[in-house]
Amino acid sequence: MNKNKRLPRRPAKAIKTSSELPIKSRKKRWIRYGVYALVVLAAVAVRFWLTGPEVPTPPLTDLDPALVEEIENARAEIWESPREPEKWGRLGMLLAAHSYPIEAVQCFEHAEVLDPASWKWPYLRSIAQEQSDRAASLDALSQAAETAGDDEPFPRLLLVERLMETGERDEAEQHLQIALRHWPEHPRAHLNQARLLSQRGNAQAALAALNKATSDRHTRRTAHQLLIQIHRRLGDDAATSAALARLEELPPDEAWRDRWREALDGFRISKGAYIARINELARRGDYDRLARTTAETIERFPELAHLVTGRERLSRGDLVGAERALREAVELDPKSVDALVSLGEALLRQDKIAAAVESFRKATRLEPMHGEAYLRLGQALAKQDQQQESLASFRSAVQFMPTSPKAHRALAEALSAVGQGSAAEEHRRHAERLTKE
Repeated sequence: MNKNKRLPRRPAKAIKTSSELPIKSRKKRWIRYGVYALVVLAAVAVRFWLTGPEVPTPPLTDLDPALVEEIENARAEIWESPREPEKWGRLGMLLAAHSYPIEAVQCFEHAEVLDPASWKWPYLRSIAQEQSDRAASLDALSQAAETAGDDEPFPRLLLVERLMETGERDEAEQHLQIALRHWPEHPRAHLNQARLLSQRGNAQAALAALNKATSDRHTRRTAHQLLIQIHRRLGDDAATSAALARLEELPPDEAWRDRWREALDGFRISKGAYIARINELARRGDYDRLARTTAETIERFPELAHLVTGRERLSRGDLVGAERALREAVELDPKSVDALVSLGEALLRQDKIAAAVESFRKATRLEPMHGEAYLRLGQALAKQDQQQESLASFRSAVQFMPTSPKAHRALAEALSAVGQGSAAEEHRRHAERLTKE
């Protein structure tokens, strides 16, 4: 046979690739993959069901049982509704209110992921970090301001003040200009503008800015204090005298309302926190909230009814009734520093000096940084002519209450009594400065 006329070879059978598998085989493979995926998802779901989401939790040992219960309840709510930012926020506020900043920040970050349009989450994060990480707190406040945009002036204006406190004037001015574009009549913005202008030596522009801050109840006293400084710098004695006269008539400025800090305060469940809240509401004259908070406090801590009653009688001058109620409060809670201090005051005002000294000393032993207890103790010791011990107590009062005019004034009198005139005069002047601020 001629080699050139060989029959052509049949082509080799092609090897099928996976893409060429029969439709049935492909379906089986996808079904198998689907089963594997379902098994994995089921395992994840079972693990989640058994453990819940990873919720930041501080060590719960040695905590007030009421606080432990609140934390556990808040954790359970997150476990039930892990996609609700308010649940994470509630736990975060509870933790921040009781000085657990790391865990609180983690909760607020979860809430922020779920609710990125709300500025309250970065702002609450800023509050939680104030004491532990000032730089991070400032960054969080800046984020809150950016998130709030032109909807809410509060975080932006607070950021301006914080930046001024840290000496970052250029950045403060940038944010201030944004605030003035959005809220051109806001007295807080104009007061801060005047401060910046005054610091940069532009006195006339600062005076113009202050004109929009001298009548608002939140800024008028501070604005007049700055007016006096600027007029003195300009040598305008008449304007200085007029501003001084007006300053004498003005009450202290009202604080700008910070609703999220107030909400955070509401999460404090210790007795001391409730008492501090009652004192602050009484100081501000917010009697409706004072009545509600007092009722809530007594419901949670029934023994505080005696403390509240004793203080009320003390304020009316019923010293015998106050002493009786406050002794009941101390008997029910011997570790209540507030009850001991109030009882000491009732005793001191009845000239039961030795008993008052004992009550104040117990308070300082229980809370070694309680400035008011040291102040009262110093007053009681002074009545016993124990000058050196009294002086030491007043020094402690100033140490723990450095912005208290009455503490500096009491120390000044004690220093004068032992012949330290120059030191006494220094504290007396300091007390006057604090009174005017």
